[in-house]
Amino acid sequence: GFWSYTVCGVSNGLSNLLVLTLANSMPASVMYPVMSAGGVVASALAAIIIYKEKLSRVQWIGMFFGIFAIIMLNLRY
Repeated sequence: GFWSYTVCGVSNGLSNLLVLTLANSMPASVMYPVMSAGGVVASALAAIIIYKEKLSRVQWIGMFFGIFAIIMLNLRY
């Protein structure tokens, strides 16, 4: 209900504030991958802390590979 919408709105606002703050001090090629991986980690933390979910080993491995894929996609050779 109301609290779910409030949490989503506040977290979205804080995320946008973080992007605006980091845009001046960090190159975009570093900032956006960090924000993407941070979104994956934040979602997992919200599931664990707020919703009291227990992630299985397969879910942890999937989260690791998701973050690893974000890192690999943004490496420059």
